[in-house]
Amino acid sequence: MDPRPPKPGAQPPPARQAGGIGIRVASRYGQLVLERMNGKAGSPPDPLWKLRTRDERWICPYCGTAVARRPQRSLEDSAALHLDSCRAFNNGRGQTRPHDELYERLSFEELVAAAQADPATWGVFDPDGSWWCPSCLCRQNQVRSRNGRMDPLVLQAAWRHLRTCPPYLDGVVRPAVELARIRDLSGRVQQIQRWVGQQLAFEAWRYCRGDGAWICPCCLGTIPGISLRGDSWSLAPASIASHLIACPRFSLESPPVAREDELRQTAGGPPMPYPGNTPTRVGTTTSRMALPVGSTPPAGSPQLGSGFTPLPTPMPGPAIPARVAHRSPLPFPFSTPAPTLPATPAPAATVQEITTGEPTVADLGWMDGLDNAPPSAASARLRMTTPQDEEVDQARQLQESFMGDLPQVPGFHFAARFDACTGVSGDFYACVPLANGDLGLALGDVSGHGVQAGLVMTMARKALEIYARQGGSPAEVLAHVNDAIADDLGGRMFVTMVYGVLSPERRTITWVRAGHTPVIRFNPISEEMTEIKPRGMVVGMKSGPVFRQSLEEEVVRLEPGDMFLLYTDGIIEATNLQDEEFGFDRLAEVVRRFADEGPEAMVEQVMDRLRHFRGPRPRSDDTTLLALMVEP
Repeated sequence: MDPRPPKPGAQPPPARQAGGIGIRVASRYGQLVLERMNGKAGSPPDPLWKLRTRDERWICPYCGTAVARRPQRSLEDSAALHLDSCRAFNNGRGQTRPHDELYERLSFEELVAAAQADPATWGVFDPDGSWWCPSCLCRQNQVRSRNGRMDPLVLQAAWRHLRTCPPYLDGVVRPAVELARIRDLSGRVQQIQRWVGQQLAFEAWRYCRGDGAWICPCCLGTIPGISLRGDSWSLAPASIASHLIACPRFSLESPPVAREDELRQTAGGPPMPYPGNTPTRVGTTTSRMALPVGSTPPAGSPQLGSGFTPLPTPMPGPAIPARVAHRSPLPFPFSTPAPTLPATPAPAATVQEITTGEPTVADLGWMDGLDNAPPSAASARLRMTTPQDEEVDQARQLQESFMGDLPQVPGFHFAARFDACTGVSGDFYACVPLANGDLGLALGDVSGHGVQAGLVMTMARKALEIYARQGGSPAEVLAHVNDAIADDLGGRMFVTMVYGVLSPERRTITWVRAGHTPVIRFNPISEEMTEIKPRGMVVGMKSGPVFRQSLEEEVVRLEPGDMFLLYTDGIIEATNLQDEEFGFDRLAEVVRRFADEGPEAMVEQVMDRLRHFRGPRPRSDDTTLLALMVEP
C-alpha cells in the first residue's frame, strides 16, 4: 500500500468501532493505520505496527514513541493523529526502525509501565540512592537516584542492567518486602565489614589455627577460607562479616569476646601479626577503635568487653508499604532473543534463615566494595566546582527564595513547580496578597534563559509585586509593569506574562494575558476543559497606550472542583530524542487524568511525565507550573 497521504478530494475513511468507541478517524493517515494494524483483504497485519505495551500504548515503528490512547478516541485514531506530527514518518516517506530496536523500545516501555504501576517493588533504594534490582536482588551502584524515585534517567540506567540480568530475562520479579529485607541486611553487613576492619587491629580478632582457619572470638568456631596472610588480608573483613551476620553468639549491640587464654588454646599459638599501625592511647581517652585484650579502660569510659567497638546505628532505608501489589513476572515481550551487551551480571544473593527467623547472608560474594574504593582522578575532576559554579548555585537558591511560600486561602489549594534549564531561570511565578483580601496570581517567562534572563526575571517579578499591591485592575497592573521595564529592555528582550486576580468573596478570577500560553481550566466533575486566552501583546516591546490597548480582561466565575493550570512554553515545547514536542495534547491529558487528585499530585505528574518523555535529552528551556484548585 502507498503510505503517502491521500490525494486532495479523496473520501475520508469510514468510521471504525475500536475499543467500544466508534469514532471516525480524523487523520489523513487513518486508513493506513487501520490496514497496517489489522491487515486488509489478502494481506496479513504488519507485525511492526502491532507492538503495544500492557497498558495499551502503541509503539510507533518510525520514531519509537509510545503513543497512548487519547480521550474519547480509539488507539488506531490516536496512532494516526501521532503520524501527523511524526518527523520520522515524514509524511509517509520515512523508514521504519529496525526490528530489534523497536522490540527493545517495547521492552523498555514495559519496564516504565511496571514501575508506574508498582513503585514499591521497582523503587527500592539505598540511603545513598543506589537502586536494588527486584529480579537479581543485587544493589546496582551504576543506577542512582537523588530523590529515591524512578525518574526517566533512573529508568534508562535500570534498563541497561536489566538487559543483561538473567533472572529478569527469565521473568523473575521478587516482592518488595523480600527486596527490602535484603537491602537492609546488606546495609548492616557493610557496617559490620567496616567495623571488623577496625577490630582486626586487636589480637582477639587475629587468631587462626595452624591450617589457616580463622577463629571467631564470639563463638570460638573455626572458619576455613578466611586468611590473614599476605595479600588475602584485605579480603578478610568481608569474609568475617559474612560469618558474623550468621553467628548465633554475635550481637550488634554487645558482641561477646572470648578470653585471651581461650582464644590462644583454640588456636594453639599466638595471634597473626597485624600489618598496619596498632591503636594508640592519647591522654585519658582511647582511639576510636576498641581497647586491646587484657587492657584496662580509662576512668570514666564505658565498661565494654575487650576487643569491642559499638556499631553505629544503621541509617534507615526508604519505607516499604505493608501491602504490596506484586505484579506478574516481566519477561521480554518478544520471541527473538534480545541483544546482549558485553557485561558480566552480578551473582544473586544467597539468603538463609537461622533459628531466630531473621534472614542472614551465607555468601557475600554478591556484595561489592565500590563504596569503600578511593575516588578515581576522573571522578574527582567531575566533582570539582569553580567559584563561578558556586556563584550560579547561590543565585539559583536566591531565585527560589524569591518565589516565597504558596498562600493559604480557605476553599482553595495551590501547587507550583520551578525548574531552571541552567543555573538560573527566566521563569517566575508570584502569589501576591492584595489589600482588599483578593489574591494576585502571576506566571512569567523571559525570552531566552541563563543569567541575563534571570536578571530580567527578577526585575519583572519585583515590578509586578509592587504595582499589584498598589491596586488597580489586572490590565492596569500589567501596563504599569510594561512601562517600568520596556525602556530598560530596549526591544532586545521581552517577557510573556499571565496575571489573574482571585476574589474569594465574589468567587471570580479576572485574567489578563501578555503574549503568554493560555491558562487551562478543567473541571473533573463536569469533565469540561477550556483555555483562557484573552488577547494581549508581550511585555517590554512597546510602552504607553499601544500596550494598554492590546490587553483584554476575561472574568471567570468559579465552579466547585475547578482546576486552573498556568504553565510556561518550556512544558509544551520540550522535545524527545525524535525531535517530537511534548505538546498541548499530552499536557491536557495529564490534567484530565489527575486533576481530581489535587494540584500537588497533578503538577508532580506533569513534571514526571515530561521527564520521561524527554528521556536522556537535556532540557532546552525553563519549565514552571502554577496550579489552583477550587474545593468541590
